[in-house]
Amino acid sequence: MDNVDYIINKLKNHVEHVHLERSPIPFEKLFKQVLSKEPRLIFYIYSYNVSSVSLKYDIDFKYNKDLPDSIDDIIIDNGTFSVLDYHVIRPLKLRMITLNVEDLYQRLESDFGEYSGRYEGLYAYQANSCSMKQFTAYEAVTVTFSYVLSLERLVVAQKAARKKANEIAYELTRNVTMPPAIKVYLAMSYLHQNVTYDYEAFEAVTKDSYRIVEYPFSQIAYGPFLENKAVCVGISHAFKYLMDAFNIECDVICGNVGGSGKVDHAWNLVKINRQYFHVDVTYNIGEGMSIHSFMKDDKHMKEYQWNHDKYPRAIGIHYNYDFIEDWLEDHGQELIDAGIDVQYIYPNIIEKGD
Repeated sequence: MDNVDYIINKLKNHVEHVHLERSPIPFEKLFKQVLSKEPRLIFYIYSYNVSSVSLKYDIDFKYNKDLPDSIDDIIIDNGTFSVLDYHVIRPLKLRMITLNVEDLYQRLESDFGEYSGRYEGLYAYQANSCSMKQFTAYEAVTVTFSYVLSLERLVVAQKAARKKANEIAYELTRNVTMPPAIKVYLAMSYLHQNVTYDYEAFEAVTKDSYRIVEYPFSQIAYGPFLENKAVCVGISHAFKYLMDAFNIECDVICGNVGGSGKVDHAWNLVKINRQYFHVDVTYNIGEGMSIHSFMKDDKHMKEYQWNHDKYPRAIGIHYNYDFIEDWLEDHGQELIDAGIDVQYIYPNIIEKGD
């Protein structure tokens, strides 16, 4: 093993003292070769001290306190990395090395809206960089993700919301066989009639985004299910919980709505029989039942803006409200006889939209 590989191996294993019996080149030049071959090691080194006698080197390394579990956990950015490619159970900290920090920061900013929709409670990130420019052109970037609750409290809230969603799903179906589109309809009907929009949370966070942690439950499914109020992202996650209980594929879309006065918004994309449809449960929630944005394709979401490249195209046309009305005309009494609450089957439709 040559000196370069020898040092790399020692650094990977956090060895504090390294002795080189013979090095024909100065340590600084050797260390440059080390980082050229394994630039991810810049995450490891806090400082070092070198002493030498007759081509023999003794190096004492100090390591950063916050080290990755494995060097393989560090991502090498080749100029195309997207945070949307980073799949974990719950992102906490992302480490990567890059040759272009500013470009990487722009990509993070561009993709974070869509990324936050994947992870309930995730609302912000902080990115920091450091470098060893005398040895390598790569820079180390650490991205730390923030949630509206501590992870311990978030897990407890999610378990409670999941339990409630499963109970609601049973109450809405009573094990009656029905098309998936009817389940989507009943889920939206339930949320529309039991949840109100949390305007206090919306106004507070709009004025000061840092106040989001004062209204954590409105941002997650716990709010709609256990407190009967939430903002759009919490409502969208609650709807996804119900779709999960029905085994219906569903994503949370993060984008915005409105024209020149557009605001950040979240809604859902459901998949039924290989067709995708938009569902915006937040629209007129708490005011009865509205199907203005129920089972819509892309072209009927004119008020909404989102990154179309990040989500599947919604071109479904079959399972619109006409399908729901026809099916309920034939089978609605069966649902009532099974014990499903009639208010969810035949709610007060206040707006059909386009």
